[in-house]
Amino acid sequence: TSLFTKHFPPTEQQRWFEHRGVTFVTQADGSMIPNDDSGNASKNAFADALAKEMKSHGITILTNSKVTSISRNEEGDKFYLSTKCTGSNGVDGVDECDVVILATGNSRIGHNIAKTLGHAIIEPVRSCFGLKLKTDQLDLPGGQTYHFPQVRLSYKVKVEGQKRPRVLKSEGPVELTVREDDSIILSGLATLSLTSIAAYELKGRGCEGQILMHCCPDLFGGKVEKLYECLWQ
Repeated sequence: TSLFTKHFPPTEQQRWFEHRGVTFVTQADGSMIPNDDSGNASKNAFADALAKEMKSHGITILTNSKVTSISRNEEGDKFYLSTKCTGSNGVDGVDECDVVILATGNSRIGHNIAKTLGHAIIEPVRSCFGLKLKTDQLDLPGGQTYHFPQVRLSYKVKVEGQKRPRVLKSEGPVELTVREDDSIILSGLATLSLTSIAAYELKGRGCEGQILMHCCPDLFGGKVEKLYECLWQ
């Protein structure tokens, strides 16, 4: 769980956007898509709502303006942002700021800027992806997708120096797709969440390992899962 989602969880995010006129449609796999004012699916609904909110607070948004460098003054209480115009509405120049928030995602430019300010960058890895299962325990016809509304996925990782493995978990809807070549793909919200939580562990093991898929996590107060997990470990 990131610091952002810890203090502003998905349910709070949904309410925040709904309060500002954004509606949502829930997909079969449990994911949610925002709609615009006309009720049509729109990828720009979030951006439009955020832009409108910032404008209401007097915040200026500079588009087509690429930040090329960020530096500090000698006292360390001011930042200087150098920007380069990249379009018709862009701005060239240097701005003085009290606070800077880097929200560049996995951009190498953002990483390089952070390094010049003294931050250490952990090498980013791929996350939020489906998993290809290797199993002969499922005999299912090809070309079919099976929907599970509430599943708990567990991925165990052997930790050096520890007797028991570490178990990483996620919960939510899951889709199990059997392709024509009989390969099985695990996707859906719970899978994306697990591959995000265990991104570094999965990469370090070549995306291999064992996954426990509990299709009834809420039954019997979790006692069945605890017993099975104990045996599984």
